[in-house]
Amino acid sequence: MCLCLFYICCFADNSLLVQPFANQAQYAHGRARQFAMEKLTELVAESGRNHVSTRSIQRHVFPVLWNAMTSSSSSAFLRREVAELARQLYELAPDKLMEEAEHKKQLDEMKQMVKPRIT
Repeated sequence: MCLCLFYICCFADNSLLVQPFANQAQYAHGRARQFAMEKLTELVAESGRNHVSTRSIQRHVFPVLWNAMTSSSSSAFLRREVAELARQLYELAPDKLMEEAEHKKQLDEMKQMVKPRIT
């Protein structure tokens, strides 16, 4: 199964993969959720090279981040993945990320996650 996903990810248009991985990262359980979160982070990191629109990222990935940050069930289990996703989103759209974090009353937590990147 993982090998099949690997080949799909290699040869498919990444803009088409954002939504399915976002759904999986938000609603799956256990290792499947962790894998989807890691793959979503890779897609965000590669978004500039692979023509994934910032709007698509904001529409599908931001809700995954906010859900993971506020969900008590995922906070300990996915802490590393959530922090890495936050860092990648900060590199892609820092102003929008901080603006939404402030709106969601998550600004302090977000600053802690992206702290190494903020100077």
